Amino acid sequence: MSTTLDGQPFSGMPKTTATAIQKSFKAVRTTKLEYLQLVLLERTRAATDDPSGDKDDAAKRKVHT
Repeated sequence: MSTTLDGQPFSGMPKTTATAIQKSFKAVRTTKLEYLQLVLLERTRAATDDPSGDKDDAAKRKVHT
């Protein structure tokens, strides 16, 4: 979500943040509303591939309460 209404999905955010997001996600759709724009991001295939083979499987994590 952004308050910039220029249609650019990553404008208005710090460059380092935008760069980090763009490494793992692509903008699929941008919807302009009256005072903000919503950006739907989709994880890129490369971001889900773990070259080290150590996949972080959330289902196998222990939960501490």
